[in-house]
Amino acid sequence: MASVSNISPMPQFQPKTDPTNTGARWTAWIERYDTYLIAADVKEGERKRALLLYQAGPEVYKIFKTLPDTGDTKDYAKAKDALTKHFEPAKNPIYEIYNFRQAKQSVDETIDQFHTRLRTLAQHCDFHDTDFEIKMQLVCNGTSSRLRRKALRDPNYKLEDMLIDGRKTEVSSAQASGMEETFQALQIKEVSTKNSCYKCGFSFPHKGKPCPAKQAICSNCGVKGHFAKVCRKLKAPPTKYHSWTPSQAQTPRKPHDKTEFRTIHKAYQISN
Repeated sequence: MASVSNISPMPQFQPKTDPTNTGARWTAWIERYDTYLIAADVKEGERKRALLLYQAGPEVYKIFKTLPDTGDTKDYAKAKDALTKHFEPAKNPIYEIYNFRQAKQSVDETIDQFHTRLRTLAQHCDFHDTDFEIKMQLVCNGTSSRLRRKALRDPNYKLEDMLIDGRKTEVSSAQASGMEETFQALQIKEVSTKNSCYKCGFSFPHKGKPCPAKQAICSNCGVKGHFAKVCRKLKAPPTKYHSWTPSQAQTPRKPHDKTEFRTIHKAYQISN
């Protein structure tokens, strides 16, 4: 049998953390506290009340001491009602509906997770038809364009059917992504382990197909049967042309010194 010592304690309730949403936060906290009591197998009213004031934290205990009509030390129900009446007047339905309308599905949030979040927010909105409001929020602020289009095509599209279709879409997308990743990895491994054709540059062998460069004319050497990207003939460097002007014509150069002059004169005499 479970006991309080074997179960993690409840987080303390912080009335000042978000004053605009105190009532909704208290409702969620006290519901979880009742679940905690069941899990810990606490049945006596006196223990329930004592644990409530202890687990809720010092701020709640200070508030509780100022409240009227809290009952005796064994009356858990009156203590709970007194705190609920204190915190719930701060609950504003208009603000709760605003929070609900602002909820959007994040990219890493499943449709079930988003639905649970919307269901929690809707608890404090006093909607006439909660399922319809949640369905509209899934259509308007959900990430699935497929569900959105189907809801627009079929006005009678139920929330339950939308959730089923959303789960199927998410599962099939995850499965397809896994298959595609595996296929891409195999393709990369296959390409890396193959040789390249020396005529076209692609993987070899060509699996029964003719080489795509068989009838091609190389744009580098002009020879038939291979592509220029695998051509083994070096590309000729481009010829550079320079403009010529009369001023660039060569003129006889004069000797720079007497030694050079004597060498030229001696060579002239020998040639004659």
